[in-house]
Amino acid sequence: MYAIQVGGRASDVFAQGGITGTDMSLQYMMAGNRVYSASDSASYQKLLLDNYPIANPFGDNFWNIDLRLSQWISFDWKIAVEAMHLEHGSSNIYSFYTMPWLTNPNVTVETGYREPFPYGVIQETNLFRVDAMYQPKNHFYALASLIYAHDRNANYIPGISKDEFSFVLTVYFEFSHSFLF
Repeated sequence: MYAIQVGGRASDVFAQGGITGTDMSLQYMMAGNRVYSASDSASYQKLLLDNYPIANPFGDNFWNIDLRLSQWISFDWKIAVEAMHLEHGSSNIYSFYTMPWLTNPNVTVETGYREPFPYGVIQETNLFRVDAMYQPKNHFYALASLIYAHDRNANYIPGISKDEFSFVLTVYFEFSHSFLF
């Protein structure tokens, strides 16, 4: 089993047309079935630091592609869009570790073992996000995000779909005060 993460990022992609301040990125990630999982005797190897999974937040048994585009429209305003597609199988590093190749009588050294990827019931998520950021100073910014996500086979239940709209407002202010003694 293996995992991959590849991507690219480019700035000022429309500079030839006289438009500056653009940033574009594309990323592909995948982690095969049982990449970070382990049998019970070696289960300590799949989790690290306070019971969090190693490697990717999605764990394993998934693939995803993510496209982001942002544009500074003035000195202190930036807009951004993101489109993401994720397919995640129902088995993951928190699932009971199985070894179906040992229990299937049709699997031999000659026939080998193959399983679908992702494995199990597939939850498919399509996400679209729009951000507007205002940053007049280095120590202050406000970010408003509107997010829409559609899940097919939500919570790994076949035939169940779920739509979710979210609005997130983030305000960041960094302040410092020195005390002299």
